[in-house]
Amino acid sequence: MLALKPYEAGSRFVIISDVHHMNVEAANSLLKVLEEPPQHTFLILTAHHLHDLLPTITSRCQHVRFLPISRVTLINYIKSQADMSNLDAGLLANLAKGSLSKARQLATSGWLQRRAWILNIIAADPVRVKSVNSLTALLAFSEKLAQSKEKLVEALEILQTWFRDLIVFPSAPEKVMNQDRIRDLQRIAQQTDMHDKLSCYENIQTALDRIDGNANPRLVLDVMLINLLGFKHEKDCGYPV
Repeated sequence: MLALKPYEAGSRFVIISDVHHMNVEAANSLLKVLEEPPQHTFLILTAHHLHDLLPTITSRCQHVRFLPISRVTLINYIKSQADMSNLDAGLLANLAKGSLSKARQLATSGWLQRRAWILNIIAADPVRVKSVNSLTALLAFSEKLAQSKEKLVEALEILQTWFRDLIVFPSAPEKVMNQDRIRDLQRIAQQTDMHDKLSCYENIQTALDRIDGNANPRLVLDVMLINLLGFKHEKDCGYPV
């Protein structure tokens, strides 16, 4: 496409979104165009973080940083897109992290309902499981999550945010993201030690990394949930697997 001259206008603008998702081969293929761009053509690359890009890419670009949109602006925007309370809109604004497109996606995709389902299950017994029946329920939960690969990363991010809040709550309760679940966070934070909470957070990050590496989603979730909830089959059940 870039080899062709602009048909109508004197200049052409090409936007390549989410360049940080490029693998090394794709990024290297783009280098030739960046080194010798066609006349009257402007290439605009977008990425979440500079460090996610190859140095050879960033060195050939002029950097333009965009500040996050304010939380108040996002809350007003979310409420204009969907009928919801200030508390729910504030929660979505926190999770959007200054991104208008992320706020729109959260507000219109049924994210709040999905989050409620996930947290109702995980908050019942967040770090310890002590029976075969509990393990069976967890594996059924894993099966449901794995059915929608498109929303799997979203589900893992919901879990990661939850354990992030459990870690933050004892020292800064005003900074938790799940403000509507403040009582659950207080109860569970008091029942669990910091090592367990950090371990849970790291397990979820490991699962996200493996999903990003195209691992089997169901297997990744099964392993994550068993590790996440501390189930030790041989010790707790009295017989080996």
